Amino acid sequence: MDGTEGDLQRVSYRAAARIIGVSERTVRRWAAAGRVTVQTDEDGLPYIRRDDALRLRSERPRVAAPRAPQDAPRVTVTDTTADTLESLRGRVAALEAERDAWREQAQTLARALPAARSPWWAWWRR
Repeated sequence: MDGTEGDLQRVSYRAAARIIGVSERTVRRWAAAGRVTVQTDEDGLPYIRRDDALRLRSERPRVAAPRAPQDAPRVTVTDTTADTLESLRGRVAALEAERDAWREQAQTLARALPAARSPWWAWWRR
């Protein structure tokens, strides 16, 4: 494929996969199953016509984002909700400060420990 007009209509398995939005392995499986026509160029390399790749892209089902049920309650921020949220944020800040204090204490105690002794069988490994 040297960039001629005919080459613009030829795409590799990888390029077809990008166009369609699937993996290269999926395109190869589709080619083996006959879902897409594979041809070979002058060098014997397989290619797929770009039109076939575009056709497969248009046939591919789109996965829609999940939608909320129609009867789902709408969430509105009220003064009570805002107060609760602010209270929870304050509690999280207090817990983080407490965690940091415990961490500092654990590090201080770890520094005060004597060096680890070798087990009695360590002489055997020498």
